[in-house]
Amino acid sequence: MDPDLLKRLLPYGLALGVWVVGVLFNRLLLPQIARLLRKTPTDIDELALDSLRRHVPLWFLALGVEVGTRYAGLPPVVQQRIDRALQAIVVFSITIAVSTFLTKLIDRRSRLMLERGATSLIQNMVRWIVIAIGMLMVASSLGIAITPILTALGVGSLAVALALQPTLSNLFAGLQITLARHIRIGDYIELDGGRAGYVSDISWRSTLIRELSNNMVIVPNSKLSEMVVRNYALSSSELSAVISCSVSYDADLDRVRAVVLEVAAEVLKSHVNAVTDFEPLVRFTSFGDSGINFMVVLRVRQFADRATISDEFIRTLHRRFAAEKIDIPFPQRVVHMASAAAPLPPAEPVR
Repeated sequence: MDPDLLKRLLPYGLALGVWVVGVLFNRLLLPQIARLLRKTPTDIDELALDSLRRHVPLWFLALGVEVGTRYAGLPPVVQQRIDRALQAIVVFSITIAVSTFLTKLIDRRSRLMLERGATSLIQNMVRWIVIAIGMLMVASSLGIAITPILTALGVGSLAVALALQPTLSNLFAGLQITLARHIRIGDYIELDGGRAGYVSDISWRSTLIRELSNNMVIVPNSKLSEMVVRNYALSSSELSAVISCSVSYDADLDRVRAVVLEVAAEVLKSHVNAVTDFEPLVRFTSFGDSGINFMVVLRVRQFADRATISDEFIRTLHRRFAAEKIDIPFPQRVVHMASAAAPLPPAEPVR
């Protein structure tokens, strides 16, 4: 082979060879490393490897180009520009990998510590802060002065703030909601207008609430921060399920209380999401038109379970009342008719 041709092809061959080594390393060795990392007590190393994995071939390619250009005998000015470009590409790639790692770490830690994921607002803020720092490092590696850029951003921030007042209002309201932790992902809340549902996400502009009908309600953060919100999961996710009932006036109330408590204890033990160690309560509340009214208090682990445990309790209590011959009265009204009409007073004479 012509030595001159070989010399010209050598840089390309080196670049291609190093890139192929990176691809093989990514497909063959990294899965083995990931298998070993699964045995470690922490998952941080697994998150880091998963975030870096797709960038490894690019880094090997940049290394191959760097090695190849060294053997190409390029002029120093051209070599310097190539070095800066490769450095900028690698720095930007590392920035994306770090931002991905941090967002995954925040979400994982939130799920482990708080049993719920991090909001997209926090994840996006961390991602864009890291990317902004990375872009400044890229500009510095390309020889661009950073100080004028920072000065221009500082001067232009006032004009941006004036132009984006509604957007910034929602952004800072979302930050306040997220940091105060009075409303969290997974909480069941009820708004002023009566709409209720589970908090699905808190983004930079709005909060997503998923109703029990699976519809999504989108509420701007600035409005949500000013609303009176009832949070059913703030102090504890456990809730009371209050069920109303009545029995006839002829029923033995002591026997009724005993039967209802037995049924309530049975339902609490059999229901999946019931609080089994809760002592059910039975309270007679009023004399109704058709019978004596009472209420039963059970406890469930979250809001959505109130309907299911009420359904199971009512069906079980109905069967037990039928077996015990305890009547559940239906609405009725007794009307007493007079035996004879009272005589009318005599009419006054017309004058």
